[in-house]
Amino acid sequence: CFSQDRIINTHFIKKNKDQVLILDFLHAFANNIIEAIVDVPTLKVLIDAPMEVRFRRRIKRDIQERGKTLEQALMEWKLIEKSEKVFILDMKKKADIIFYNA
Repeated sequence: CFSQDRIINTHFIKKNKDQVLILDFLHAFANNIIEAIVDVPTLKVLIDAPMEVRFRRRIKRDIQERGKTLEQALMEWKLIEKSEKVFILDMKKKADIIFYNA
């Protein structure tokens, strides 16, 4: 879980007109980042997968790569699922293109 008062380092990125900047979904859809990108064409792309697929991937990754127990992974998934309903579903509406991945 992340707390709201977590301090995040800020880095300014300067790019040439012929360069492409790719941001992770959560960052690319954040209002403060979208508002900071002015006079630059943007394309907001979302790669989505069915809930069941995301669930299996997450549980497998938590156990194999993060060393969590099945119980820990399932508890965390409940929080992720709840947060997704509050934050992520609304962001999907802002996507220009959505690719579905199974």
